[in-house]
Amino acid sequence: MTAAVEQVARALVAQAKTTRQRRALLLRGPAGWTMAAAAAALEAAGLVDALWVGEGPPGATTVPTGRAREVLGDEVSAAVLDVGAGLDPDALGAVAGAIRAGGLLVLRSAGDGGRLARRIERAAVGAPGVIALGP
Repeated sequence: MTAAVEQVARALVAQAKTTRQRRALLLRGPAGWTMAAAAAALEAAGLVDALWVGEGPPGATTVPTGRAREVLGDEVSAAVLDVGAGLDPDALGAVAGAIRAGGLLVLRSAGDGGRLARRIERAAVGAPGVIALGP
């Protein structure tokens, strides 16, 4: 499945760069799988200055979800937001706003995520520029 995630990430980022917009990738599954898949997606797409909100892999630039507002004014090529334990709308807004044109937002959903996360997931799946994958 990692090869599929890598292929999708490369395609999304190519589209994003062509249109100077952002794209989103929703990864659903066990926490370990979503973290590994997100890291593989970023590497495959060449997105080296990614920000991880919540838990991230060793060596990654991370910020706790409760401090996501601190990224306001920053610019990154990609961001990974863990929504498995619930979705903070302010964190989502701050993180999405930090992604520069041509970038990628990766949402990791290992758990239920709460009502808001489920609503966003239902609305996002099938929307232009959004792809959802799981193991």
